Amino acid sequence: MRSQSCVPLGCDLRKVAPIKPKDGVARQPPFQQTYTVGKVLGKGGFGTVYAGVRNRDRLPVAVKHVLKRSVASWGLLNFQRVPLEVILLKDVQHIPGVVKCLDWYERQDSFILVLERPDNCIDLFDYISERGALEERVARSFFKQAATTACRPPPGHWAILLYDMVCGNIPFEEDHQIIRAQPSFRGSQSAEVRDLIRRCLGHPA
Repeated sequence: MRSQSCVPLGCDLRKVAPIKPKDGVARQPPFQQTYTVGKVLGKGGFGTVYAGVRNRDRLPVAVKHVLKRSVASWGLLNFQRVPLEVILLKDVQHIPGVVKCLDWYERQDSFILVLERPDNCIDLFDYISERGALEERVARSFFKQAATTACRPPPGHWAILLYDMVCGNIPFEEDHQIIRAQPSFRGSQSAEVRDLIRRCLGHPA
């Protein structure tokens, strides 16, 4: 990770000018030397994702630009405060099927995450929006890929995944709950689901 110069709020990464020192000689920051940013792939509350390439080998990448004011959850990585997303990505880099985080940069008001961009891929929501309901054969293939990847992490990760699938968020509200693996149930989950999540987190029934 390298600290970078400020990108103005709402700025298009493709239009960020090189830093100009006091001597007037333009010197590009490391990010712009290393990557070329292309078209927008997606935009939302999470930030903006661009297509890009790594200059030294033309590797396709996805460049995610997230404003600090939009980050909902934070954590510490090497004693530095970073979005929790960075920490979670680093934690699962060894798992096949998980998108790899190749690099990340901090700027004054934002973070830039550089992720691998596999060929011939599309967001599942966009895929369904464009093509309609999935055929059983296709749905089975997609679910098998997701389940195979999801079953590789330790059991504690299964609990968080299960909670996210059932409730649409993560089972913790405070940092101490994460440290103690104490889930916070905020919905109408059945006793069986709550028991399974607690067991996966290492708590007795």
